[in-house]
Amino acid sequence: MRPADEIAESAYTPENGDLKSAIDALDGVLRIPFLLKYMEGYSEKEVANTLGITVANVKSRLLRARRKLKKELTEEELE
Repeated sequence: MRPADEIAESAYTPENGDLKSAIDALDGVLRIPFLLKYMEGYSEKEVANTLGITVANVKSRLLRARRKLKKELTEEELE
C-alpha cells in the first residue's frame, strides 16, 4: 500500500480542484477509506483488512464521507 499522501496526490487533477479541497478537508478517519475505495479501487473488504477495521465500519465511514462531500460541494455551488 502506498502512503496516504501519495494516494491523495495521484487521484487529483486540476479539473477537480474543488473535489480535492473537499476531500482534503475530511478527517483522516473518513478520508483514507474514501481514497482507498474510490480512488484506488479497493473493495470494502480490502479497505477493512488494510485499516484493521470491520467492513461495517468501512461502509459507515464511506457513507459519512460521501455525505460531507456532498454538503461541502453543494454549498460551494450556491456561493
